[in-house]
Amino acid sequence: MSYQRVLKALVNLGLNNTEAMIYVFLAQHGTKEEKILAIELEMQCQQLHRSLGNLKEKKLVNTKPGHPTVFSLSSFLSFYAAADIAFLVR
Repeated sequence: MSYQRVLKALVNLGLNNTEAMIYVFLAQHGTKEEKILAIELEMQCQQLHRSLGNLKEKKLVNTKPGHPTVFSLSSFLSFYAAADIAFLVR
């Protein structure tokens, strides 16, 4: 399955395009700091921060307390989704 098809499937499940991009990136690359996500996704910090907050509200990502903030997929989802999405996007 192509990257675009995975994004479309996530959008159909209720994520916006930015949230879907972040979700797929975390599924492929694992835990990342917000600053690293902004650089690697070439995204403005405000947009990324808002989208990460939305994903956290939807319980799709977790944060590790401290500075800098580190984001990862929720453990329930990461078991299934991370492997599946990383495989599907390849």
